[in-house]
Amino acid sequence: MNTPAVQSVLQSLSWATSRLLQTPEHFFQILKVFLSELRVQTWSDSAELFLSNPQQTHLMLTSYDGKHRAAFLEKLVFRFGMGYPGIAAESRAPLATSDLQQDRRYLRDDVKKLGYQGYIAQPLVLPHKVIGVIDLASRSTLHQQEAERILAQVAPLLASSLYSVLTSLSEDAFQQITDSMQGGTSSKGMNTLLEQGLKISGGQCGVIHLLNGQRIESHPEQVAACSHICECPAVKGRILINSIPSMACGFQEQKVRTVCMPLWSGNEISGVQTMHFSGGWALPTQAVAPLMWFNRFAWQALSPKAAEHQREDQVPWLEIEALGAFRVKKEGQLMAPTDFGRRQAYLLLKILVARWGRPVTSEELLEMLWSEEDPAKALPRLHVVLNALRKAIEPDPAKPVYVLRDGNTYRLALEREAPLDVQRFEALVHRGDQLESQQAIQQYRIALQLYRGDFMADEAYADWCILERSYLKEQAIRVMFRMADLLQALDQLADAQEIYHRILTMDPYQFDAYEALIDLLLDANRRQDAQSCWDQYQVQYGEMPPVPRPA
Repeated sequence: MNTPAVQSVLQSLSWATSRLLQTPEHFFQILKVFLSELRVQTWSDSAELFLSNPQQTHLMLTSYDGKHRAAFLEKLVFRFGMGYPGIAAESRAPLATSDLQQDRRYLRDDVKKLGYQGYIAQPLVLPHKVIGVIDLASRSTLHQQEAERILAQVAPLLASSLYSVLTSLSEDAFQQITDSMQGGTSSKGMNTLLEQGLKISGGQCGVIHLLNGQRIESHPEQVAACSHICECPAVKGRILINSIPSMACGFQEQKVRTVCMPLWSGNEISGVQTMHFSGGWALPTQAVAPLMWFNRFAWQALSPKAAEHQREDQVPWLEIEALGAFRVKKEGQLMAPTDFGRRQAYLLLKILVARWGRPVTSEELLEMLWSEEDPAKALPRLHVVLNALRKAIEPDPAKPVYVLRDGNTYRLALEREAPLDVQRFEALVHRGDQLESQQAIQQYRIALQLYRGDFMADEAYADWCILERSYLKEQAIRVMFRMADLLQALDQLADAQEIYHRILTMDPYQFDAYEALIDLLLDANRRQDAQSCWDQYQVQYGEMPPVPRPA
């Protein structure tokens, strides 16, 4: 049953959500009013809201209410896995202490000096992302348990409300951009994006730099042109906040109040957005995460890659997915196994996909389809099944272009007009292998998005796909190990930890991943997590692992 305090916080949240949708230009003032009510109802001395970027790498202080503001502004940005907000976000679980003075995970020394004892970090979790973390701090721990209970009840509603508001704003901007481009150009749409971004963030002016050299300005000639866009760290995925020394741009004067953010087109960066703010900027980080969430949808209508895809609006005749569950689309429509007329026709397509690009003899097909029958009697059945398959997937069954025969062999011819996810996966991996640093990581990320599960996951016991499944799994694991190495070289340690976790989820016997992950956790002073990882390592290893137990 909700207490009066919980009811008051929920009413405040309902009001804030409604107001945010009506007046998005007052985004930060509305959030502060909500935080103030939350702080009062939980008997806390301060309340702060961190929002994450959509790429789930950083948390940025977006709103603050309470005493001792300067102490809490000592650190404004946390990586996932670092500090109280980062640990809560990465683990997706609340983190609390009543002895802040002795807790080395808390990274603001100025707050400790003021005698704060209680701290709660509550992640705002969505099914697919962590949108942020809400924190409460107190010098007295008298009401901490009640504060934790209130936060736990409010957090799911706050997470969905923030996501709904930011998504709604982005979709509205997307529609305005689309409308502005009717009969116009993408430059006009980009101006609309900048105008909407300024409205939400309270910025003075904005610039979009495309990697092809094009530059779109909200207020022409008010901002000096950046001649270093190709060398800009934002092109490699970094967020630059010029008034924070550790995140400042090396090509701008520190007195200039700017934020530079990568503009993502799917998993690739196609431009950089720079926003300029006035000297009265309340929090250097407050506008960053909202702008990145706002841009997430709207930029898709504008990016050069989006424009290319819009020109290539012809849907492929045939698309096949074999990584994870097997799926076939014809002219964009998902086909059911019954659409193939015969059960063996659907199975035959799977077998040909497992050998894509390579011929299979009729004897091999007979053995895989009817192993217990006389080959001479089964051969006519093979011809019937082949005809059924061609009838199901060929544009003209009389002139096959996909299932081809050459003497006594058959093969599946899948070129550009018939995308196969395995083909794309291997091409992206090969491309990533030729690159270094952030460029390689971007290619690998796109490749791993295609790896939705083991090859032919719904044929777990079929002999004819075991070798291909093992090979592709080894490729994916190899790629992840190289990604982790590259990420560590770039000091993106939280991302490297995530990759090692994924390796171990895919294959718990990858002992090198345990050892690398334990080292990373120890370097981050996360000894309890390192101990847990070591315990899992021991279970899988079957005896005492070759690395020492974390102290």
